[in-house]
Amino acid sequence: MKVLVVNDNPAINTIIEEILDVDGHEIYGAVKLDDAEMMLETFHPEVIIIEETVDGEDAMNFIDKIDPESKTKILMLTSGKKQRPMDKPMIVGFIHKPFKAAEILDPIRRIRDGDNYVPSTPIIGSEGKKGPKRRLFGKSEPRKEEKKEEEEDIIRFGKSYIIYENTPKSVYLVTKEFIPQGVYIFVTSFDRKKTIQTNISDDKAEVMTLSRKGGFGSEDASMLGTIMSRIMGYMDQSLRPVIVFDNFSQIIEINGINRALMLVCQIFSGAQKPFSMVLSVREELFTDKDKNLLSRYLERYDFDLEKRLNIGRESQSAEPQEPQTEPQRDDIQ
Repeated sequence: MKVLVVNDNPAINTIIEEILDVDGHEIYGAVKLDDAEMMLETFHPEVIIIEETVDGEDAMNFIDKIDPESKTKILMLTSGKKQRPMDKPMIVGFIHKPFKAAEILDPIRRIRDGDNYVPSTPIIGSEGKKGPKRRLFGKSEPRKEEKKEEEEDIIRFGKSYIIYENTPKSVYLVTKEFIPQGVYIFVTSFDRKKTIQTNISDDKAEVMTLSRKGGFGSEDASMLGTIMSRIMGYMDQSLRPVIVFDNFSQIIEINGINRALMLVCQIFSGAQKPFSMVLSVREELFTDKDKNLLSRYLERYDFDLEKRLNIGRESQSAEPQEPQTEPQRDDIQ
């Protein structure tokens, strides 16, 4: 299908375009309503995915200019709870941000198959209780629980870490700390699968190998929509998933800082279950604003903690210990 994506954030446009490209749709992105209006005459889109407000302008002003007799279907991108306006039948549904790849693909496929109404992603749960808030650059505030003071210094499942280092090294040490906790590990890396599995001492780890142009068993590192789709799919199918970016610096160099940060924010905002992330990156690539954004999701890795943990392991290894069994990792059937 011909799909016009209208959003003043080029990063979101690109991610949506990459998601739709999987199904072979013909896609055009516009960052201004004037550009979108021109594409009505030249591109003749069958579906338009449009933000409620584009570059400060109300998208309804643009929608009112579309011929009501045309067969064009419209999906609105929204951050809130919206109802389909009855006076604009061409608006067939809403996509709530943040979105997962399936929330883009499913309504497009339904339109392709002849549906005239696409159910919106629910904000209110089936039992009438409010679900978690969905925000693009924020996440639901977790319920605060009292923690034992000693727990704050433990690398454990459910916590996420950003490691500022020039070359990937400590990222593997941190990842190893999760393995005894019965987790499933997914690594995005520009290195070979076998090398990564050796570095983290887990030959069961899933490795998504990236390269600048893809091919030869690797994925194109510029296709962030594909990367996000693979990660979200892995998380949906795994118990206790741990997502690792062992060289996020290269992802930034290839895609730019805004698109790279968008990828991380979308993963955290779209996750439907507890998980952990470990991300290794060069610190000089981030501004203070970037660091503040990521601090909502990942805590800075404490290298002093690493030293304390190593000292603790050495002291424990000097004492006789009873054999322990490693926790089992059970797949969802």
